[in-house]
Amino acid sequence: EYLDEEEIKTFPIPVILEMCDVKGKTLIYVRNKKHAEFLKRAFGFDRFVDDVLVLELHEIHPVRRKLKTASQIMFNVVD
Repeated sequence: EYLDEEEIKTFPIPVILEMCDVKGKTLIYVRNKKHAEFLKRAFGFDRFVDDVLVLELHEIHPVRRKLKTASQIMFNVVD
């Protein structure tokens, strides 16, 4: 529904969601451009920083419910 036939053939699975703890706040980074564009189309997310889609923790719950193949990876950033 959100991808055309050509995009489906080349769409990388799983969708990688990088969870990062930045100064006590959990942010989710979607670095893959195809994944970010798909999430923009499917869920309406449009917060990009340096070509990386950035989501807040509360925004990830609808994605996890709909995309069973999404993989979450947690990173801790320390000063």
